[in-house]
Amino acid sequence: MVDGPPFKSENKGGTYVSYDDSEGNLNGFYIEIYPIHAQPAKTSASVTFKAFLKQFDDQYTADFTPQEVFGRMDAIQVYRGTARTITLSWDVPSSSHEEAEKNLKKCSKLMSYMYPVYQSLGTNSSSGRVMTAPPLFRIKFANLITNATAGSAIGVSAKEAGLLGTISGFTYSPDLDSGFFTSKKVGMKGDLLPQTISLSCNFKVIHDHPLGFNESGEKAQSKFPYGQDEGDEGGSGNASGGTGQRADEAREAASNRPLEDKG
Repeated sequence: MVDGPPFKSENKGGTYVSYDDSEGNLNGFYIEIYPIHAQPAKTSASVTFKAFLKQFDDQYTADFTPQEVFGRMDAIQVYRGTARTITLSWDVPSSSHEEAEKNLKKCSKLMSYMYPVYQSLGTNSSSGRVMTAPPLFRIKFANLITNATAGSAIGVSAKEAGLLGTISGFTYSPDLDSGFFTSKKVGMKGDLLPQTISLSCNFKVIHDHPLGFNESGEKAQSKFPYGQDEGDEGGSGNASGGTGQRADEAREAASNRPLEDKG
């Protein structure tokens, strides 16, 4: 389970709870990325972002190899497998200097996870290194990106219930129109802290549970892929607008702050 709420608003005056932090904590509207290969000793391994979604595409591709047979007009289609790729894009807006610094550190941590784990062959750097673990991740976002065997979609960490897979790459794009904060910390003075960062990635899913159907026509995982059991066809809850629209609200709120607050 998640240890405490993932988001805690902070500013120069102390701690408070902003609307987007509250929504993320209460409803599980956040993207959590957990690196299986890298486990820092001093900090939490997971990186968590509020889900200001811009794009979510979940593509399933069945792979068939055609085999031509003499005298047959149509090739025999030999099934090889079904691949699943998730394309995800989201904004990371900051409403304060403190949040901008925190978000940039999260992005730096995330990009570092794209590299493997090495083991040194000797006591000095000239001895060389050998790779021991490639970049491998679990990603969790509510019930849209989750392990079908996890049960409850809310309040469960990516380590426990995230989808397993590889990430072909991240795209990091600061929104230049939103501008930058500038750091005042000793040793970091003059560093640029983007007010809004756009992140995107392609996630190649590796399912670690059975898929398909048995001979009776029953699904191997009844809640695959989005946590909805086909035996429960009832619906409840309120329709709401996409979480992506809140990124615009956060940017607008930041742009209305006095210029001296961004210094």
